[in-house]
Amino acid sequence: MPLIEISAPNPVPDAQALLGRVQRAGADALGCALDSVWVALDGKVYLGTATAVVTIRAQARAAPLRDAFTVAVAGEVARALGLPPGEVWVHYQEILQEDVWVGGRWVAP
Repeated sequence: MPLIEISAPNPVPDAQALLGRVQRAGADALGCALDSVWVALDGKVYLGTATAVVTIRAQARAAPLRDAFTVAVAGEVARALGLPPGEVWVHYQEILQEDVWVGGRWVAP
């Protein structure tokens, strides 16, 4: 299921129309159901889902730790929003230490 994220430099006059056209174009191109394509504008998901969308960017971890962390975060988001736990969609992006800049230097040499 693709999640298309759009960041607009200016206000979009007809956001719903834009999102609908993008969703339709994506679904047509993939030959999939319309509700299989999620579209977000400036961080707010408008089409294709009633779920919460969470992006986690974290260092690579062993699978059990990554799983426990993701389950804990998704559970708290679900509780806070009054959603069933299965209604939180999480994308876990692993960050390599050599790609992190902190305190004026790279974390890994």
